[in-house]
Amino acid sequence: MTDSVSEETEAMMKCLADWADKMVGFFPASPVREGYGYNHYKIPGSRTLLTPPVAMRQAYERCAREILRAAVNISNAKPEKAKLAKVAGIVGYPDMFSSEVCVFLTKAIG
Repeated sequence: MTDSVSEETEAMMKCLADWADKMVGFFPASPVREGYGYNHYKIPGSRTLLTPPVAMRQAYERCAREILRAAVNISNAKPEKAKLAKVAGIVGYPDMFSSEVCVFLTKAIG
């Protein structure tokens, strides 16, 4: 891996960590789009740096960890009225760029 790719990967990992940190205390009040019972939060980053052949094992591990940390942060912020809501950290492999955190709200808030 070249130094520039390494620097880009490190910058993206910091962006992912910041994204997960922003989920502390956050829980959606309702679905973003009417008629859909879920919200999804795509990971920030570069597809090139999160897919083969450029992506490195360490990047996969850190990305997966931040996705799960974001899901835990959202789940921990779940209010009592949304106790039936489900939060899922969805890790796509080997295409980590497809990963996201989903909050399933159907019948959970209302």
